[in-house]
Amino acid sequence: MSRSLLSFLLLSSPLSLIGPSVAHPAEVRPQDSFQHESGHSCTNLVIPFNVTENSDGHFEDDNYSIEVLHNFMDFRDFRTATYHISGIYCTPPAQATNKQDTIQMLVHGATFSKIMWDWPWQPEKYSWTRRMHAEGYPTLAFDLIGSGNSSHPHPLYEVQTQLIVEQVHHIIKLLKAGQIGGMKYDKVAYIGFSIASIAGVSLAYQVPDAIDALVLHGFTWDIQDLYPAFLSGLQVAANGLEKPEWKKYAAEYTTQMNPAGRQAAVFYGDFDPEIVPVDFYLRDLDTLGLSISLAYHLVTPNLYKGPVMLANGDQDATFCGRSCGSAPYALYDRFPNATDHDIKVYPQAGHGIHLHNHAQQLMDDTLAFLKRNGF
Repeated sequence: MSRSLLSFLLLSSPLSLIGPSVAHPAEVRPQDSFQHESGHSCTNLVIPFNVTENSDGHFEDDNYSIEVLHNFMDFRDFRTATYHISGIYCTPPAQATNKQDTIQMLVHGATFSKIMWDWPWQPEKYSWTRRMHAEGYPTLAFDLIGSGNSSHPHPLYEVQTQLIVEQVHHIIKLLKAGQIGGMKYDKVAYIGFSIASIAGVSLAYQVPDAIDALVLHGFTWDIQDLYPAFLSGLQVAANGLEKPEWKKYAAEYTTQMNPAGRQAAVFYGDFDPEIVPVDFYLRDLDTLGLSISLAYHLVTPNLYKGPVMLANGDQDATFCGRSCGSAPYALYDRFPNATDHDIKVYPQAGHGIHLHNHAQQLMDDTLAFLKRNGF
């Protein structure tokens, strides 16, 4: 292990990289602002999000039944609650000459957090926000409920895929209404990775006009190997693992138990070996609710009429098993009315394509897709 990597692991932590959120039930609340090294002005936000229970029956741990599965299948919510979303909103400096009128909404995957979009180790290679800021895009990255510094409610009855779908829809509506940063965005480009890609697909199915441009990273509809590949990551209860901040969470909050499991889930082939311990150290949480419910959201958004892009590593263990093959090309059938279909498959790359040596090419390809479609 290099000295620079060792220093990074000793001196950094997810909690120090991003400040903790503060609950505020009434409105989007700016916490503190800072100048990103890209030159963009950024603000840490706490965004309230209200959900109303609509499940068939009320469930607690002591009355679990098959009806819980049926509610997952029907896209139901199990609780009435207010959650708090931790986000970072960044805009170009006033004098920038390359400002874009599209905001990129950056949505992370399970066992990741918003840290994945502004990767702190070798950011010149891996930071998505640094690159997009250089192109003039404003960005909003946020922690999904159950991850990072957002609320951590019940990991079965609350942190499930439909809650994530409704969370991202809520954020889109706030952006378009000018309730984040005081700027109304007519164009929101949804950039989702893994479970966030599933949520984006499901939102395009449930509310076809909610998303203007849909970018899916690390995702296919091929469910044959989905659960075996998921299990190969060796996820266990996080409260028995090394991070003290995880001790307070219920056992249904899970993550990879060791570096080998994490590597199997995220990496393959063409990557820098020194990024593996960084990724393991920065890994976040998944939940049993997400694991059970995600397959029901692998739907076909027949009515979505915007552009759609799908980017995969050809050896994505989580969504492709042994090899992706032709699976990504299902995009054409699943989005029959999209105005543009763009498919990119990167050789010798696993699930976490943003952490492979293809990271800059992924950014190039996504930028080309957005610009070609007027975003």
